[in-house]
Amino acid sequence: MRAVCWGLLVAVCSLPLSGCWRDADGVYVAAPFNERTKLAQVEAVWRNTGEERAFADATRLDEPQVRFQYQVDVENRLEDRLYLHLGKLELLDDERLSLGTASEEVTCVLDTGKTESLLEGNVWVAKRSAKKVSGFRLERFGVPLSERGRAMYREWLLQSRPGEERAIDAELTEYANAPPCR
Repeated sequence: MRAVCWGLLVAVCSLPLSGCWRDADGVYVAAPFNERTKLAQVEAVWRNTGEERAFADATRLDEPQVRFQYQVDVENRLEDRLYLHLGKLELLDDERLSLGTASEEVTCVLDTGKTESLLEGNVWVAKRSAKKVSGFRLERFGVPLSERGRAMYREWLLQSRPGEERAIDAELTEYANAPPCR
């Protein structure tokens, strides 16, 4: 049922003036050892649910907030698997200032191709700023799990952490053994 709802949300979001938005700017996961190497493309869709709240965590808010639902899709641009961590999605205004932040995060191994709804949840935004949401930002980290990708990342880490070969190898093993993305 959840997949059907998000499928409907994505279909509706492609219609003009539907109340859903998609960030026009490309957001990428870059290789830690080379920022120009784009490992994956990240897209987000969000919509204002119209649900309002005046209290959060048993405390009265200074001003009412509205709930936005979001969904993050990721396309692995590599021919091999990718270790990926995403989290702390923020909805932004035109000046790239944060209007609200989500706490959801995901850590997994991503297969080649596009994975929909990899990260989803809610962000509460001050009601007066609800119409200002125009973009997103999120924490992201990825490491290519091909033999070559792991070797390049290992060498890059050794430059800043000499003598820590065992710890670095353990870290790479942990990345490779992360659960698969759903």
